[in-house]
Amino acid sequence: MIKGFRVVKADMTSTNGFIYPTQGAVTATDFVANEECGNGLHFWTADNCDFDACGYHGCDTVWLEVETDDAIKLHGKYKASSLNVLRTLTVKEMHELYPSLAFPFITVTAGYRGTATAGYSGTATAGYSGTATAGYRGTATAGDGGTATAGDCGTATAGDGGTIMLRDDEGILYVKKITKTTAGVAFKLIDGKFVKVI
Repeated sequence: MIKGFRVVKADMTSTNGFIYPTQGAVTATDFVANEECGNGLHFWTADNCDFDACGYHGCDTVWLEVETDDAIKLHGKYKASSLNVLRTLTVKEMHELYPSLAFPFITVTAGYRGTATAGYSGTATAGYSGTATAGYRGTATAGDGGTATAGDCGTATAGDGGTIMLRDDEGILYVKKITKTTAGVAFKLIDGKFVKVI
């Protein structure tokens, strides 16, 4: 039995309009047993989760905890002919169940020498000598001597003596050492160059 999760909109529909129950069995009428996206019910596990592919719907997202004994592993997700919906969960409950995942739109704060990690469009803030990491379109802020890293289209800010790292859309990581004159300034990456956010 494989246990995982999936997201639906507040009206319990998927991105493609498939209606899920709040609890109980559900079957795909269009299932095709192949290793291609589509033609099945898709879900994710803690060790096979691509948030860019999960159809996250922001604040209105409903998380479903699901299980199945018939699944095909795809890149970043699974698909199945049928799922058993165990229960619905809030973002907070999901974060508590799967703390190792960097959940989208989550705000995480860590203190002195702490580590804060947030996922897609998330906000990560760490204090003095801390490490703040945010994913695609995320915001990372670290204090003096800290390290702030953000993904593609993200923003990073660090204090005096800190380091900011921004990743471009091709996955290349750019690094900038922060001095007193650039401390507390938010930067984004444009064409491989650090640009101050005004």
